[in-house]
Amino acid sequence: MSSGVNRTRTVVGRSARTALRPLWRRFAQKPWASPTMEVQYGLWNGVSCLYSAAGRQLGEASARPYLFNDQQSAQWRDSRYGGARAGVPINVSALRIAMDHFDQALTIVGAVRAILLSRENRPFTDHLGVWDLYFLSRFSVALIAYGVRSGHMIDDQKTTSLSKVRGPVVPTVLATQFQFISGIFMICRHMIETGAAEIIENTSLSASALYEYADQHGVFLSPSGGACAGSRASILQFLQFCIDGEKIAQGDGSPSSATSAELVLTPHVGDVAAWLDYGTQTIALECTIDAAISGMPPSAQAIFAAFAARADALSSANAQAQAPMGEGAVLDLILARQNAILARLGRPPIKAIPAKMITVRMAPVEVKDLS
Repeated sequence: MSSGVNRTRTVVGRSARTALRPLWRRFAQKPWASPTMEVQYGLWNGVSCLYSAAGRQLGEASARPYLFNDQQSAQWRDSRYGGARAGVPINVSALRIAMDHFDQALTIVGAVRAILLSRENRPFTDHLGVWDLYFLSRFSVALIAYGVRSGHMIDDQKTTSLSKVRGPVVPTVLATQFQFISGIFMICRHMIETGAAEIIENTSLSASALYEYADQHGVFLSPSGGACAGSRASILQFLQFCIDGEKIAQGDGSPSSATSAELVLTPHVGDVAAWLDYGTQTIALECTIDAAISGMPPSAQAIFAAFAARADALSSANAQAQAPMGEGAVLDLILARQNAILARLGRPPIKAIPAKMITVRMAPVEVKDLS
């Protein structure tokens, strides 16, 4: 009897939340508009509910926070791919748009790759290890976050009727690279949080090894019940390109210098150097939070600490946030990092970060969704 009552309460509660969502959304602050988006939501969640010029949310069914997920209609079909995705529904509507912009998305990611290698004085022919790929994924998402937070991407009234949530419109090519690069982010993130041997060091793995890892560990499966819609061939092509920078797709080659890379990225962020500084500071902030999460494996804590230090070293403005290393040092450092980001965006500093916000962001790793 009690289990039936609990199920009824769950259904009623879910229905009530669904019914009240339009009202809540009228008064709730959009993630990308929050003064503290970086510490409150992080890069991925902060922009996943935005809409592309093609009219779809960047995170699709997995867009978060859930309050702003519009649960758009789409054409779905059961996957014909093998492995963990066999028979699982895939979003064909989003797939068609992504594949139409696949080559251009590779060019964007190639430009980010070239900028990062140039900043670290590495040749463009370097193969990226798994730590490098994680960095690449975060900086690629930061393209959108910086464009929105800096005001480079402006509100578009035409999208209001489409999305029901007025907000900056993301160019479809950036939305496409976001969807593909998110896969790399999730693969590497899963490796870090589970203490996988593959990511203890900056090991260079093949595209097929990364694909098989994702398939075996359910990384291609969404919490919403769907699966990654990209074919094995296109995923392998994207992974291989991120690793070695050689463009296999049709069209122009990957940017071969920092100058050509800047020409590719400038229309999307306006100021490439400012985007890079924003990315370094935001990644350092997120990795500082990640390293302090309860239950995070010691190996993961060490990796996140190394990422934070690497991000600090990449900042052209040498804008490393400093905080007293005493009692409450981690929280002080998080606050200092958020204020360094606000300074980069030309916004006033905040005096404190609400305890509830920290509690949500630093929830124990065992309750987080690793997929």
